[in-house]
Amino acid sequence: MIPRYEAKAITPIWSDENKFKPFLQIELELLSALEEKKMIPPGISQTIRETAKINTARIDEIELT
Repeated sequence: MIPRYEAKAITPIWSDENKFKPFLQIELELLSALEEKKMIPPGISQTIRETAKINTARIDEIELT
């Protein structure tokens, strides 16, 4: 969007980071479920939950390939 037409209150809603937040949440919930079913070692989901970050620059780089 052209910056002069952006509404400051709405622009963050359409950001790439905000777009990927639900994806991350789903993956974290999947890890928790796998841990409950003893399909992955205990503590993995919590470790990943504490360290996972959305890196939009890296996502864009991967999407190019």
